[in-house]
Amino acid sequence: MKSFNIQEIIGNKGKIVFDDLSTIDISLGIENNIDDLKEDLLQVELANGSVLDVGWYPSSDIEGYFSICIIKNYDWMEPFYLKKCNQWNDLNELVKEAISFNLENS
Repeated sequence: MKSFNIQEIIGNKGKIVFDDLSTIDISLGIENNIDDLKEDLLQVELANGSVLDVGWYPSSDIEGYFSICIIKNYDWMEPFYLKKCNQWNDLNELVKEAISFNLENS
């Protein structure tokens, strides 16, 4: 099983609050994991108090996408950072980008 290793990505930059993302076998691709792709996949409290949130929208929809966002001051209506993708490789890069963006702009 090949999983998304969020701890390796965030290092000491945050604390994992919720993580269903790491339980998914990404080697099976999107189609074979669609039942596990939901709006609440990952939440990380970052060192500056912001929140990294990752989800699949709409839940379990093959036409969906990953949403990667940084929430500042608990303002979920206006994310500080928001990107979307629909591939595992892109997700990895966008999570790294989101964390870097948060550090550079906090």
